[in-house]
Amino acid sequence: MPVYEGDPGVEIKAWSALANGNSANVSSLSFGAHTGTHVDAPAHFIEGARKIDALSLETLIGPARVIRVPDDIMEIDLDFLAKCDLDQVRRVLFHTRNSNFWSEGFRKDFTHLSPEAAEKLVGLGVKLAVGSKESVFAQFKSTNDTPILNLEGKFFLIHAPGGLIAAYRKCTHLGCSVPWNAAEDQFHCPCHGSLYDKHTAVVKGGPAPKPLQLFHITTDASGTLIVDTNPLNVIDRQANVWDPKVLEITE
Repeated sequence: MPVYEGDPGVEIKAWSALANGNSANVSSLSFGAHTGTHVDAPAHFIEGARKIDALSLETLIGPARVIRVPDDIMEIDLDFLAKCDLDQVRRVLFHTRNSNFWSEGFRKDFTHLSPEAAEKLVGLGVKLAVGSKESVFAQFKSTNDTPILNLEGKFFLIHAPGGLIAAYRKCTHLGCSVPWNAAEDQFHCPCHGSLYDKHTAVVKGGPAPKPLQLFHITTDASGTLIVDTNPLNVIDRQANVWDPKVLEITE
């Protein structure tokens, strides 16, 4: 198993054993967080940024597109991505030559993403159909305007004053996934307590510096609402007040 150079190695030893008269067989496992296949949190390189416990498991679990990368490709760049079918893809797994290195020590010549390719993948997003305007507002009417969670798209449909918005459920403080708290009738981030308004997603309390970002919403030819979940093309509200100019779907 690869271990990053300078990090602690993997140590597995018996803690207790039935053969020694203990009540159970128990092992002790010790290793650094940078061992084998792992996920780096922003805090790995950025002081004060999100730690791994702020990453929603929804991001990592679900259908994925697996793309085989030829062994002679060292860097997955924009040219390589242009040849891949990434339409409507939420998750991508690149099968690279790195899989052959599992039994070796850490190698620095691993296949990797270029910064431009990484940014391109982040910006792909998916355009999700969420029903007709009439059906969405009918649901609001029957549920006292309870926000509608879309797990796949990571957003809430919100009955805003005069229309409809799609709020990206990423806290503007440190990026935790923000849930709806029905008991409090507001959005309440569990990480550091930021509170957001039910109808506008503006900040009501806590350390969040600005309202939740909004995804763009359009209507197709059949009248179906389409939410664009591209995180690089959001409505980023800087002022913590409701501005009806952000409405793209009105009542």
